[in-house]
Amino acid sequence: HFMFVELVPGAAILLVLFLVTLWAFKFHQARGKLPPGPRPWLFLGNLLQKDVLPLFKTYLTKKYGPVFTIWLGVKPMVVICGYEGVRDALVTHNEEFSGRPPIALFAQITKGYGLISEHERWKVLRRFALTTLRNFGMGKRSMAERILEEAHCLVGKISTFEGDLIL
Repeated sequence: HFMFVELVPGAAILLVLFLVTLWAFKFHQARGKLPPGPRPWLFLGNLLQKDVLPLFKTYLTKKYGPVFTIWLGVKPMVVICGYEGVRDALVTHNEEFSGRPPIALFAQITKGYGLISEHERWKVLRRFALTTLRNFGMGKRSMAERILEEAHCLVGKISTFEGDLIL
C-alpha cells in the first residue's frame, strides 16, 4: 500500500507528459495540412506575437503569399487576401470554404435557422428565399419599372411641399 502511494505522483506526471506529447504531435500534424504561416506556440498559437495581430499587417502576405494560416489559441484561421484569392476560394473552391465554425450561443438561440445557417438547411432556406423573391418580381424588368414609377410619384409629392416641413 505504501509503495502504491509513492507511485501515484510519478504516474500522474508521466500521464500528463504523454498527453501533452500526444496533443503536440496532433497539433504539428494539423499544421502540415494547412497553408503556411507564422510558427504558433503550443497552447497560445500566434496570440502573443506582435507581428501577427492585427491581421492587416501586409508583411504576412508578402512572406507567406495571399493565403496563410494564423492560430488563435489552438484554433487555426486561414486568411485569404486580395480579390483573386477570395474569388478563387469562394467561386472555384466553394465547397471547401462554405462551412463556418459553429457559434454555440447563436445555434442555441436560432435553433439552426437564420443568418448563420449552413450546409443543407442553408441551401433549403436560400432556395425558398430566392423563389419567394422571384415570385414578387425580383430580377424582372417589370419590377424595376414599378420602382422607378413609384420613385417618380414620391419625388413629385415631395416637391409640392416646396421646403415646408413634412410630417
